[in-house]
Amino acid sequence: MKCDGEEIQTMRAFAYHAPASLAEAVAILRREGPGGRVLAGGTDLLVQMKERGVVPRYVLSLRAVADLSQVSFKAGRGLVIGSRASLTDVITNPIVVERYPILVESAGLVGSHQIQNLGTVGGNLCNAAPSADTAPPLIALGAILHLHSDQGERELPISDFFVGPGRTALGEGELLAEISVPEPHPRSGGAYERYTPRQEMDIAVASVASFVTLAADGSVAGARIILGAVGPTPLQAHAA
Repeated sequence: MKCDGEEIQTMRAFAYHAPASLAEAVAILRREGPGGRVLAGGTDLLVQMKERGVVPRYVLSLRAVADLSQVSFKAGRGLVIGSRASLTDVITNPIVVERYPILVESAGLVGSHQIQNLGTVGGNLCNAAPSADTAPPLIALGAILHLHSDQGERELPISDFFVGPGRTALGEGELLAEISVPEPHPRSGGAYERYTPRQEMDIAVASVASFVTLAADGSVAGARIILGAVGPTPLQAHAA
């Protein structure tokens, strides 16, 4: 389509589904089969559809599935982040600020405030960009992903989730419902840093998340260093 000599990108028609529950969502995925895309915040998918020629046969929106927007802390389980929780929900949550500051650091670097208000943690992970800011810290923290289909739930360590650029271990008819993050040890701490060509509003060309746990005598009891944007998937450094 052209307007005043300029090419205007238009979206092709697609089916749109807006389930009200997780059970309904996975039932739709089963019924409709391949060719669909899951819509959470839309900050990546809508751009791909408008500008990059991505044409899903159908779109499954999670916006009406209220349970997936929670950010909560449960004793014995740790932090639970629904896949529809926005980056702002994470950044401003008092428990996250107090116990998981590394997540506040990383989520606060994703785009502008407007993007953080719409963009979701689940979307940032499922987009599987090597530069995704939330992935290295969640791997360093030992997060577990809860994947749902009409066959039930399975748990997957986040370190096994990324297969390649834009590719994940999600199976056919499966979606990410929750991310659970273990409660940090009292003598532990982490940090996230990245390098970008510009100071603001840019994508990392290299990033690193580190998480260290100390023993009672002050020695290092455990350490994880996760590198982002330097390979097709986040990489764990086994030596430093």
